[in-house]
Amino acid sequence: MREIIDGLDRFGARDRGSDGRLEATHDTGVRTAEIAPFLLGQGGDQRMEIKQRLRAAIEQGGVSPSYTAPVLFQVFEDVFALDLNHQYGVLGSNAEHLTAATIAGRSEVHRAV
Repeated sequence: MREIIDGLDRFGARDRGSDGRLEATHDTGVRTAEIAPFLLGQGGDQRMEIKQRLRAAIEQGGVSPSYTAPVLFQVFEDVFALDLNHQYGVLGSNAEHLTAATIAGRSEVHRAV
């Protein structure tokens, strides 16, 4: 455990708050206001409208998401989760299938982001 905490210290990923608890100090550079039209749970838009807007923006960047209705969630103030990839026809008990699907999925996310 000490090695993990030391590693986090090295990368500036944690700090002690005034109450002594660990808190994140890494800044992703993404601001909620800048991506609000694409965030699920922001504003009065319906879920499907937000997903369609996000998909259109991703496609405008030249990537067609394998997941029909991609979604972007806010996890913390500047931490977000993007769900845009789905690997179809992959045998979950086959290491080669899982490895190929993982590589393909990460590649898709990398291109989209």
